[in-house]
Amino acid sequence: MENAEINSLIKIIGLQYRLKYDKDEDMRTLRYGKIMVMADQDQDGSHIKGLVINFIHYNWPVLIRRNFVEEFITPIVKATKGKESLSFFSLPEYAEWRNNTENWKTYRIKYYKGLGTSTSKEAKEYFTDMIRHRIRFQYSGEEDDSSLDMAFSKKKIEDRKVWLTNWMAEKKTRREQGLTEEYLYDKDTRAVSFKDFVNKELVLFSNADNERSIPSLVDGLKPGQRKVLFTCFKRADKKEVKVAQLAGAVGEMSAYHHGEASLMSTIVNLAQDYVGSNNINLLLPIGQFGTRLQGGKDSASPRYIFTQLNPVTRALFPAVDENVLRFLFEENQRIEPEWYCPIIPTVLVNGAEGIGTAWSTKIPNYNPREIVDNMRRLIRGEEPKPLIPWFKNFRGTIEKLDESRYICSGEIALLGDDTIEITELPIRTWTQNYKESVLESMLEGSDKQPPLIQDFKEYHTDTTVKFVVKMNPAKLREAKMEGLHKIFKLQTAINISSMVLFDPLGCLRRFSNVEEICKEFFEIRKKKYIERKAFQEGMLRAQSERLSNQARFILEKIKGEILIENKRKAVIVEQLMKKGFDPDPVKKWKELQRKRELEMTGEVQVDDEEMEGEEEEESESSVSPMKKDLEKKLSDYDYLVGMAILKLSEEEKDKLLHDSELKLEELKALELKTWSDLWEEDLNNFLVELEKQEAKERADIELQVKDAVKKIAGVAMKGGRKKAGTLVQEVLPDPNGIRVHPSLDAIKEKYEGKKTDEQKVRKPRISKEPKQIKDENDEGGEKNKGKPKRQRKENDRDGNSMNAKAKKGKRNKWESDSSEDDFDESDYVIDDDDDDVIEIKKTTAGDRKRRAEQSITKMDLTSDDTNVEGSLMQSGSGEDKKKFHEKMDDLFLNEKPSGSNTKSRDIAEIKEAKSKKQTKPKAKITKENKKGSESRKRKVKSNDDDDEGSDGGADVPFEPAAVRPRERGRQLKTVKYTFDDDNDDDSDDIPGLSESTSSSHQMKRRKKIESDEEFELSN
Repeated sequence: MENAEINSLIKIIGLQYRLKYDKDEDMRTLRYGKIMVMADQDQDGSHIKGLVINFIHYNWPVLIRRNFVEEFITPIVKATKGKESLSFFSLPEYAEWRNNTENWKTYRIKYYKGLGTSTSKEAKEYFTDMIRHRIRFQYSGEEDDSSLDMAFSKKKIEDRKVWLTNWMAEKKTRREQGLTEEYLYDKDTRAVSFKDFVNKELVLFSNADNERSIPSLVDGLKPGQRKVLFTCFKRADKKEVKVAQLAGAVGEMSAYHHGEASLMSTIVNLAQDYVGSNNINLLLPIGQFGTRLQGGKDSASPRYIFTQLNPVTRALFPAVDENVLRFLFEENQRIEPEWYCPIIPTVLVNGAEGIGTAWSTKIPNYNPREIVDNMRRLIRGEEPKPLIPWFKNFRGTIEKLDESRYICSGEIALLGDDTIEITELPIRTWTQNYKESVLESMLEGSDKQPPLIQDFKEYHTDTTVKFVVKMNPAKLREAKMEGLHKIFKLQTAINISSMVLFDPLGCLRRFSNVEEICKEFFEIRKKKYIERKAFQEGMLRAQSERLSNQARFILEKIKGEILIENKRKAVIVEQLMKKGFDPDPVKKWKELQRKRELEMTGEVQVDDEEMEGEEEEESESSVSPMKKDLEKKLSDYDYLVGMAILKLSEEEKDKLLHDSELKLEELKALELKTWSDLWEEDLNNFLVELEKQEAKERADIELQVKDAVKKIAGVAMKGGRKKAGTLVQEVLPDPNGIRVHPSLDAIKEKYEGKKTDEQKVRKPRISKEPKQIKDENDEGGEKNKGKPKRQRKENDRDGNSMNAKAKKGKRNKWESDSSEDDFDESDYVIDDDDDDVIEIKKTTAGDRKRRAEQSITKMDLTSDDTNVEGSLMQSGSGEDKKKFHEKMDDLFLNEKPSGSNTKSRDIAEIKEAKSKKQTKPKAKITKENKKGSESRKRKVKSNDDDDEGSDGGADVPFEPAAVRPRERGRQLKTVKYTFDDDNDDDSDDIPGLSESTSSSHQMKRRKKIESDEEFELSN
């Protein structure tokens, strides 16, 4: 166990993995009789409790049954008023109290994020009341075991989905009925079962984890992103602000309870606009917010970069909609709404990705203009069109593979017989990562795979990609046949099978396609437009009445019909009421809307003005009911008596009357419109703002290019402008390049698990070792396990059975190292001069015999594992070597001897060679060998200083090693061949000679060959 905390816990308690603790004597070995978990009281603290309980339950389940675990709870919210203090140990408990308490606004509410929020005085208070704060976990049976297993087991993912789905459905039902959520701890709770802990407390963390990770269907935002947007709307900054400062403002204005580091990361992500990030960045990136070079990881510190609200964002989220949204309240302040309601589904504009508890989501980006078109189709009552993922400024292609997958392809072009150009990478394949993981590995090669490319150059900018790659013409031709997009890993799959989102009521739903998301959003947005229209009509009437009352008040004040100087407040209010002046119409209208919302949701809504002064601890008993009623009435007429003296003029009266008439005209125009007209106006306004923003971005890029050209031209003395133009063209795609159209065949094969006919022909027909047998449709090889392949018998030109001639399929030299089953080291040899892996050309049998005397294969002089050919060549004379190669040609190249005498002589020679020492001797320096070495001018490692290391660069004798037998120009190595000379039912398998086999094994194989030859001669 590598976890330091767990190791410390085991050491402190004295736990031992080998003990079950089902006996009292085992329990006495522990240093403590119980453990008490004291964690934060929020959802994250519940998760910590669950992890500790799961650790004990998994390793020592008996301890759980012995009630070994307890917990110490602390308040998560405190409400104080004067000397009265109320503690709440869960958020649902606090919500229930608030909804049942009319004067809850008179209390001071404090949220306790963690244990560190409590003061020393409060901590002492907790421990003096141990009965209230100490909670025992009681084992109640197998249901506890199954609940813990369901919550934490890796095999219970589907069960957790059902668990959370049922909990969300119950939460939805209770909310519709105006009931609060169930909570675990009340005043009389002294013990809880593990089942109740999982179903009433741990479930809160699991749901909160999903809420943080999976966005809402309506606005496409997660809670942290929504808090940032709320703060920016509320601040309405027209100037840029530091990211670090904005993060602090978000924590202050939206009651953000987590670390500011994650909040600053959220702000940076909302402002990023490079390819593969946001199609519409809700915030502006003023500074280095990251590029496609490293996928945003190259962004500057939040202390150095600035941001502000993107003008397009307000077009997406109209301010007038906030009047019909359901805002949340925390710590006695109104924070962000439950969700915003944009005019198009922004979750499709910028996509979404996240992993929660039992659920995850992944939604690609789509074109905002196509989304607008779909919304208009739905407004007209038509079906939405299917959408294809789209990423801003992406120059590659995205094509549909099947109902749940799209293929994203980069751009590659041919510049000649040996040069290619890569000008686009698949989405979210970052430039630096691609260079390091793909091109550099192709350039360097590996032990199993030779270098595929010769060189590459980079001509990138922060927004564009360009690699120019040099290749061997022959390898380039082979790569073209296989598919350049496949070879250079320029294709990735975009999966849309996991589009999971929260619906408006806070329940997770899986959507099968984009059209379903559009339809669901359309119904929500349509309802909000109807609500907005009704609210605006009522507000315009109220505003018109207010302006009319103010104008009449000024007129009667000028005439002297209303006197307020030197009058008591009660007299002023009574005078206005007698004159028929209405209480503030706008205020009354808002109160009416809040009451309606309260009836629908059970929540209490208040304005920011009403929140002022809420922390004053003035007792209600100190103010008489009559005085309170008078103050309320006076505040209702403050819009009249609170006007400035300059307002009491004839000019101001005329202006107010004119404004009142304008409001009435605006009301009449609004009444003639429908919800669809309002939506169309918002869509048109959004497209105008989007075009403005994109035009500004294009102008900025053009200006940057012009400035760069001027600077380069100014620095160069002669031909500077021409040179500047050349440098600009270097980062753009070559106009003379021949574009390679991406093919989906290879990617289809990957996902469908089917081989093409060409690959089936290339499949080796020779028998392999059992561990190498692998079915193309079963990567683990389970289907073929224990099923030996039937050997294919082939006849040579004389009609003799010769399965040893079975051809091993060609291996594409650009395939990845993972294809070990298809790899054959005999395709290549190692050249000692430069240690490069070079390809061997096909040669005839005569060429191979001549090459055997000339070629030298790199060998380890100190190794004990050698092949029998090497032993014979080292210890035999020149005549032995010649005869040995003749024998090798006879056995492996099908060159049948001309007579039995020759065959007998060869067998005798092999027997003579066999009798010599089988292990390879270390090289000895002799004059004769040294002379031969000098004639060949070969440099290898020596060991002339009697130590275990070797000294490279010294000339030492080296006899030519035997060239391994080949089949049609290819070395046959670690391949199992079958000789079937006796025509019986079984075959005589003789593995091919390999450098990795020991000499004893080689001699056993050689004995087999000799016995077969002797048997043939005797016949």
